[in-house]
Amino acid sequence: MTAESDELAAKRRELLALLLEEEGLTGAGKPDDGPVARGGGGEAPLSSAQQRVWFFQQLDPGSAVYNLSVGMRLTGPLDVDALRDAIAHVADRHEVLRTTYHQTADGTPVQRVHAALPIPVPAVDADGEDAALAAARRAGRRPFDLSADAPLRALLVRLAPGVHLAVLVVHHIACDDLTWAVLLPEIAGAYAALAEGGTPRLPELPVQYADYAAWEQGRLAAGAMEEQAAYWVERLTPPPPRTALPLDRPRPGSAGPEAGEASLPLPAPVSAAVRDLARACGTTPFMALLAAFAVLLHRSTRETDIAVGTPAVLREDAQLQGLVGNFVNTLVMRIDLDGDPTFREVLRRVQQVCAEAYAHQEVPFDRVVEQVQPRRLPGRGPVFDVMFLLFAPTLAGVSLPGLDVAEMHLHNGTTQFDVTMAVLNGDDGFTPTVIYRTELFDPGSAEQLLANYAALLAGVTAHPDLPIGRVALRPAGGEPPAAAGLDGPPRTLPELFADVVAAHADRTAVVCGDARLTYRELDRRADALAGELVRRGAGPGGLVALLVPRSADFVAALLAVLKSGAAYVPLDPDQPAERLALIVEDARPALVVTTAGLASAVPYGTAALLLSDVGESDVGESQIGEPDPGESDNGESDNGGTGIGGMDVGGTGVGSPDRPPGPADTDPTDTDPAYVIYTSGSTGRPKGVLVSHRNVVRLFTGTAPWYGFGPDDVWTLFHSGAFDFSVWEIWGALLHGGRLVVVPQDLTRGPEEFLDLLAAERVTVLNQTPSAFAQLMRAEAESPRGDLALRYVIFGGEALDLPALRAWYDRHPDDTPRLVNMYGITETTVHVTWLPLDRETAVSATGSLIGRPLPDLRVHVLDEAGQPVPVGIVGEMYVSGPGVALGYLNRPDLDRGRFLPDPFTGGRMYRTGDLARLRADGGLEFAGRADEQIKLRGYRIEPGEIESTLRDHPGVADAVVLLDGERLAAHLVAAPGERPAAGALREHAAARLPAYMVPAAFAWHGALPLTPHGKLDRRVLAAAATAAEVSGAAHVAARDALEEDISRIWREALGRERVSVDDNFFDLGGHSLLLAKIRPLLERACGHAVPIVDLYTHPTVASLARHLRDERSPDLSSVRERAERQRRVAARMAGTRQSGIRQKGQQ
Repeated sequence: MTAESDELAAKRRELLALLLEEEGLTGAGKPDDGPVARGGGGEAPLSSAQQRVWFFQQLDPGSAVYNLSVGMRLTGPLDVDALRDAIAHVADRHEVLRTTYHQTADGTPVQRVHAALPIPVPAVDADGEDAALAAARRAGRRPFDLSADAPLRALLVRLAPGVHLAVLVVHHIACDDLTWAVLLPEIAGAYAALAEGGTPRLPELPVQYADYAAWEQGRLAAGAMEEQAAYWVERLTPPPPRTALPLDRPRPGSAGPEAGEASLPLPAPVSAAVRDLARACGTTPFMALLAAFAVLLHRSTRETDIAVGTPAVLREDAQLQGLVGNFVNTLVMRIDLDGDPTFREVLRRVQQVCAEAYAHQEVPFDRVVEQVQPRRLPGRGPVFDVMFLLFAPTLAGVSLPGLDVAEMHLHNGTTQFDVTMAVLNGDDGFTPTVIYRTELFDPGSAEQLLANYAALLAGVTAHPDLPIGRVALRPAGGEPPAAAGLDGPPRTLPELFADVVAAHADRTAVVCGDARLTYRELDRRADALAGELVRRGAGPGGLVALLVPRSADFVAALLAVLKSGAAYVPLDPDQPAERLALIVEDARPALVVTTAGLASAVPYGTAALLLSDVGESDVGESQIGEPDPGESDNGESDNGGTGIGGMDVGGTGVGSPDRPPGPADTDPTDTDPAYVIYTSGSTGRPKGVLVSHRNVVRLFTGTAPWYGFGPDDVWTLFHSGAFDFSVWEIWGALLHGGRLVVVPQDLTRGPEEFLDLLAAERVTVLNQTPSAFAQLMRAEAESPRGDLALRYVIFGGEALDLPALRAWYDRHPDDTPRLVNMYGITETTVHVTWLPLDRETAVSATGSLIGRPLPDLRVHVLDEAGQPVPVGIVGEMYVSGPGVALGYLNRPDLDRGRFLPDPFTGGRMYRTGDLARLRADGGLEFAGRADEQIKLRGYRIEPGEIESTLRDHPGVADAVVLLDGERLAAHLVAAPGERPAAGALREHAAARLPAYMVPAAFAWHGALPLTPHGKLDRRVLAAAATAAEVSGAAHVAARDALEEDISRIWREALGRERVSVDDNFFDLGGHSLLLAKIRPLLERACGHAVPIVDLYTHPTVASLARHLRDERSPDLSSVRERAERQRRVAARMAGTRQSGIRQKGQQ
């Protein structure tokens, strides 16, 4: 199959001998005395190549995937009888062409050689070229019965007098692609003799193919190839990753054979440049073309460990040169592209890989697979999915007397691989052809792959010393058109909010617990607090931190900060005090607005303003800033005058009716910061993102035509104010006169209760991370609701698995509600792209589709040299336009690396660190991270921050943190004489990091593994993650049936082999979304309802089992359970406690 022409094959053998000698591999693949003639006739074993073909043919007897065809257009007077006799003569000469295949009593396949087998050569007429080709392809697709048919047949199609199409079809069990170089010249020679009335005379064959098969099987039985097999086991352990080319359709469970093909001849200068570069580097054109194909796969996937299959023809023995037969073995060329090498270096690596592979080419591929035992995936090859080959013209040197002979390309429309890159090595240059599975790829994708290959070959031959990531690939359609500008005068958030208050003063603005604030009430409270903030030093250009629980007070305080002219810095009360201190130290806010219950978390020396205790206060009646003389949020008594930083903050009277709002001259401009949200920092120091009023306003102006948000919409504030999704939730409601329902923290963890809230509050716009929605979707499936009012469900925060939405669309129409996927990042103001979804999109999606940019934004997908990449190639996303934030707070060093000049528009652009590929339809497909940043359950995490924290522990010398499924795994090197327990490390991390950044597993290493190029070997670390330590306690097995049920559910959910009854669920990597997932399983196991709060308060198997035994009672009916949930939600959210508290505010 890898014919390179005789000259190139000789060159390859010469080069191989030299390379083997240099590597001390001489003789590793040398055959022994070779096959011996066995006397002819009878039965013989199958060769390894035949066994492989025979086995797969038995799996699908009707398949034509192993049919090989060649077509010849013959112009001139054809002697049909002579052609038939010539074919019969050659079949008589080669036993393999008159062989059938059978099984012995014990099931062993054998080949049976017959004295003669008829070779049919029917002749038919065709009306025109298309009809002739159709008849030829039908012949090529007709399956062989290997137990009865000769593996060779022919067809003669008459197009016109003196014009014929001759078709030969041979089954792969008796033929490989190089066989044509034997078979066709022999038929031509026999025809020449017979047409002139003579007798064909060819030298006697020293051996037959069955002799080769018996010889090869004897060598295998004697263990002659064990050394070669050991090489491949080492080479393919661990197995290489699959080449994840972008698919146009989801991969089915089983692979179909249907294939298409597309070809693109290389320009003559490029073909010449390939030959010249190969010659200059002392390699072959095959190696240069293979190296370029590996680079193309790397650029298409960002994978650096590339595995490509290629066929090797085992005809080194002189006796085999003139035989018809299948001498092909499959080799895996595993090419390391780590370190962004130059193409010249890649070619050197490929040369080395090929030398070693050819030195060990005899061991059958199936034997290698048996010993490597890779994970088998449905519908895919055992080791690779992509094939590469170089071949010569089939009819080279073939001539028939009195006839003009021209090759007619015939492909039978089948394939064994996802993609095969087959390059024709013709006299006028190279012609790459892509053969592809039509169930996975569209023709346009194949054509784009070819165009990218041609562009890459042109680039690497012109610049072989340029790093492969910087080789320019000219985009197919150039840069996209400029982003649309948004008309209208500049406005700020307080100005727009004032317009809404004027239009909807008495409509409900915020709902929280049993409180409802109208727009008028919310505005007054915000004005009152704004005045106090101004008196305390807040104003334009300044910052005010908000350490306030998710509540109506938080919304009012946020508005107040903006009215004061300052920007707000949200602090998440759930984050450790040390991290909050780092943020406050970095931001240096004028003061921190907080509550009595959280006052102790304000860093010492920081000015603070205390709000009323919102945990128990009646927000609808109390005034912001009047502290409750009772208990604080944390249950401790508030003395009303806590001194924080030397300032008495109790009893300020903020919000009292006699206090006027802040002065009007504090109004911010549209370019002033509106907020600073902190994200994880790679150095261990969080970084604050400055986002302006203009950034936020244009987000809603630009998306207005798509969504049509209005005063009848009801939104939830589901996310923490420190997560920028909250910006979209808060202002989506407040800028359109809608109602904002603040979701209590505990309800965000209970999907059933949250579902009831959505129904009770008639929520129309729901914003969710995909992880959270997955839990809600399961709850809705178990308890279908017909009373939801949702118009939109908008996804963000993490990659969306589109096929996972199939179950949702099975129960809901496409547009009720409409699901929308929006990709975005904090530095580009929440959202960058949008993709409205429907069932067809979800079912047919093959990657993480994120759609098109917002109208005023532009997304550049660039290579490492900053050049646009074409369709199908992975590049890094850069976002430009008015959504790009002002920069990082106090971090000009980071600004220089992330906020860059946009060479395409002249403005600014943000380097996201996210990878994507442009699709043929103009949309974008998210392809992961360019750096080591992690996204977990909607949070963007810099592993470097966690690693820095772990290295601060005296027992840790070095640390690397990786994402292991749905948990963080820390890989550690211990300090001399130390090895702290997992619990101690978790406690150390939890005191400094948010809970979502605390590793769930810890694995110890003597030293961190490195690649041959000196870089961290993350694959080795990832493999070690499953053995990571998650608990310092001794393992205690389950002691009764209930503990075993709980342990089993935990093991399955957490992906662990064993769970001790004393293991903490959260220490094992569990989280709130996973708790929601396992709760119904636990309920079935114990026979009654299990409130989710019980899973938090009893986080070990033993404690939970003990609690469930105490609580064991008859199972509640679903009706009673839902009624109870609805009662609790109504009491909590709608202001209708059973005591009769009146509902405040009005719609």
